[in-house]
Amino acid sequence: MKRRGFTTVELVVVLSIFAIIVLMTISLGPKMGQTSRLNRAVNQLVSDINLAKQMAATENRYMVFDFSDDGTYYTIRKQHDVSYFSTYIEDNYSWEVIKKASPLEGEDFFRADGVSDFAINSTGEVRLIDSVGPAHIDLTFFIKKSRWATPENENIAISKKVSLFPYGGIKIE
Repeated sequence: MKRRGFTTVELVVVLSIFAIIVLMTISLGPKMGQTSRLNRAVNQLVSDINLAKQMAATENRYMVFDFSDDGTYYTIRKQHDVSYFSTYIEDNYSWEVIKKASPLEGEDFFRADGVSDFAINSTGEVRLIDSVGPAHIDLTFFIKKSRWATPENENIAISKKVSLFPYGGIKIE
């Protein structure tokens, strides 16, 4: 006599495999979401840097990236007077605000000690605000494991490093 259908052992094996796949997906889901959010935020920053380079070259002016002290946003400013370079970038007479970006919608994105304000000139040269010549700048960005964690307690889920080379190159690690 022929029996149709599956045996209990076969059903248990299939359900076990299905359960393992579901558990793996659930455990990887949040990490993949955080990675995607950080990639999107870093890509926005790199896009803004490239836009600033184009504006600096087109208008023959310095462009400045000013990172906030609380680590949630950055401001792009354009030099008003091309004959004078002011290191005081909050001066609205010398610098015009072009864009204020908060890549993670108000969540911490960087530590103030992990990034440096920098300027880009019309040739694409990158320099620190206080320096005289071009500089290599490393910027570190992150997403915390918990929304309520402070950056000081090293509760970082994922991070990325963006390197700006003195003469315009950008590397994302």
